[in-house]
Amino acid sequence: GLLKRTAPSRIIFLSSFMHGQGNVDTSNIWGKNLEKNRYNDTYNCTKLMNTICAKELATRMQGTGVTVNSVNPGIVMTEAMRNYSVLLRSIFNIIGFFFFKASVQSPPTFILVITSSIALPHVL
Repeated sequence: GLLKRTAPSRIIFLSSFMHGQGNVDTSNIWGKNLEKNRYNDTYNCTKLMNTICAKELATRMQGTGVTVNSVNPGIVMTEAMRNYSVLLRSIFNIIGFFFFKASVQSPPTFILVITSSIALPHVL
């Protein structure tokens, strides 16, 4: 399609190191009846599925001029933590102040991959 006709072009997935903790539950693929305290499992699973999709798409796009990248911006303080208990949020806020990126600091990683002319093809 369009991406191949306008090559060189890119497809970029926003990933997370948490994909390593993901587990795809094929019996509940649509995420019905999710428990609020299982949010992290759902997040990890979706990031794993994004990574699997990116790897497969990179394989299919080889030789077409379309580059597929999966970008991990690092640990970022986002609204995703709103689903955690008050205790966990407090711990994350204290640790995050010293070690996590603010959400406004994560875009440079993503923008670099989008705009760089030296992005390695099909590296995930």
